[in-house]
Amino acid sequence: MRDLPEPMTIDQLKKHIDRLDCRVRKKADKADVRRFERRMDERFAAVGLKFDALEKGLNARIDSRFGSLNDKLTTILNILDRKYDHHQEILDVHERRLNDIDAPPRA
Repeated sequence: MRDLPEPMTIDQLKKHIDRLDCRVRKKADKADVRRFERRMDERFAAVGLKFDALEKGLNARIDSRFGSLNDKLTTILNILDRKYDHHQEILDVHERRLNDIDAPPRA
C-alpha cells in the first residue's frame, strides 16, 4: 500500500493547482490556436474552391451571351449590307437614267 503524502496547507494546494493549470492552459492554448488555424485554412480553401467554381460558371455564361450577341450583330450587319447594296444599285440605275435623259441626242 502507498504511503499517503503529507497533508498540504490550502496555500500550498492553491500554488500547486495554479502551476498545473498554467502548464495545461499554455499547452491547450497552443493546441487551440493550431486547431483554429487548421480549421480556418480549410474554410478559406473551401471558399476559394466555391469562388473558383462560381467564377468559372459566370465566365462561361458571359462568353455564351457574348457569342449570341456577336451572332445577332453579324446577322444585322449582313442584312444592312444587303439593303445597302440593293439601294446602291437602285441609285446607280436612277443615275444612269438621269444621265441618259440629260445627254445630247446622238446623230
